[in-house]
Amino acid sequence: MNQLEKYIVQSSEGLTIEEVEEAVRDIPMIRAELATVELPKQFPHLPVQTDLLCRFVEDVYGGQVSREDAGSAFLEAVFAVRYFHKPIDVIPDHLPRIGKLDDAMIVQTVIHRHAAVFRAFSRQSGLPWEDIGVLTEKG
Repeated sequence: MNQLEKYIVQSSEGLTIEEVEEAVRDIPMIRAELATVELPKQFPHLPVQTDLLCRFVEDVYGGQVSREDAGSAFLEAVFAVRYFHKPIDVIPDHLPRIGKLDDAMIVQTVIHRHAAVFRAFSRQSGLPWEDIGVLTEKG
């Protein structure tokens, strides 16, 4: 496990129920941000990747996907959604061209770590996995 993965795992394991609930409440604002924010060209899949995580979080939280089936992907997805939404993080989002670099790395790492879970979820949700834009060893 690399340092970024350790950071994601430790941060997600430390989430409180209140932080999970806050992330779920913030999803409409995150979707509005995805629709209006101008992202640098080096992150063409970030909006669809983040939306996939938002849908996953909503469906697990709402009971459409079981927490057991979601496993640790749920809390890691919550962490990634919260991280994307924070304007001040490791690299502040307002910095041109690089402000979303860390957000993209977090989102992509979570999807990559749990590719089987998210691939199944995307198919179940009618989202083409190919549009997610994450390369994995497993395809």
